[in-house]
Amino acid sequence: MRAMPPAPTVTPGEIVAGKYRVEAVIGAGGMGVVVAAWHLRLARRVALKFMRADHDAPEAATRFLREAQATSQLHSEHVVRILDAAELDDGTPYIVMEHLAGGDVAALVARHGAL
Repeated sequence: MRAMPPAPTVTPGEIVAGKYRVEAVIGAGGMGVVVAAWHLRLARRVALKFMRADHDAPEAATRFLREAQATSQLHSEHVVRILDAAELDDGTPYIVMEHLAGGDVAALVARHGAL
């Protein structure tokens, strides 16, 4: 595998992979940047997780996509459903997940203390 490009800078209204219209950046985690998007073909809201720019080692992309594969095997109301995993034309891996309505757990803990 080759070195990964930075996570795409996406803006609201932008079309990603020809089928997802970006609505807003939701946040960033240890391995990725997550955006809310609208699936143009299925007419449903999804979340897209892109590989972060600072994870440019080839094994990081393998780990990122392995996360999608492992999570897709879990079937629980407490685990987000994985709908797809692929790469953009520039090689940036991304994961398509169900979009869950709700708040930011870190913000909740900051306001109210540990759960």
